Amino acid sequence: MTDLAPIRSTGTARAVEPVAPPVTDAAGHHATIGCVIPAHNQEESIAQVIESLLAQTRVPDVVHVVVGNTTDATVDVASRYAGPHEVVTVLGEQYTEVFVHDIGRNPGEKAGAFNYGYTLLEGYDFLLAMDGEAVTDDRAVEYLESEAVAETRIGAMSAISWIDDAFIIFSTQALREAMEQGSRSAPWERTGEVADRAASHGGMHPVEVLHFHPSTGGRGLMRTRIASESGERR
Repeated sequence: MTDLAPIRSTGTARAVEPVAPPVTDAAGHHATIGCVIPAHNQEESIAQVIESLLAQTRVPDVVHVVVGNTTDATVDVASRYAGPHEVVTVLGEQYTEVFVHDIGRNPGEKAGAFNYGYTLLEGYDFLLAMDGEAVTDDRAVEYLESEAVAETRIGAMSAISWIDDAFIIFSTQALREAMEQGSRSAPWERTGEVADRAASHGGMHPVEVLHFHPSTGGRGLMRTRIASESGERR
């Protein structure tokens, strides 16, 4: 989405320290997570969404709120959280930073916002894609990261949120490979392919869905794997 330049961004760019405790792969690499939240006329929900992220036991290393086509106060409300945050959770002291980007007219809508966010997070291990109204269990990111690092062939993992909106962690490597194999310039051509195609090109990187539900108080037992581009589930 190179044609979409930020009209207004808040937050000071700086290197974000890895959060604690670090999740490492077999080579001892500390996983990094960047979050993208597309937002459109969500002044009533965006504060709760950001606060739910800051309340996670595993806080994302950086959060990018990408606002487009908005006519309300979404940017102003989100900007109250812009900047660095130091939080203490049951897993220890953690650091993150929130950036708010007002990209104005966005013909790609939600898919365009995700693609814009992806350009900011290509160097991260994982991209956490959230809906502008999604709120989930406070251990969701912790569980998703742990599963994603352990299951290296899984391209993405999703959690059912409190109100059943998108909350998906993608391997950026899987996204890059899907783009290369599909000769595409961006991961998302349309929002509907977030679960069925973006990270599952040719069945190489299936999507694992982990069900987080209020009734379980955390990770549930149901798991659904999307095995191919067609979205066939098993």
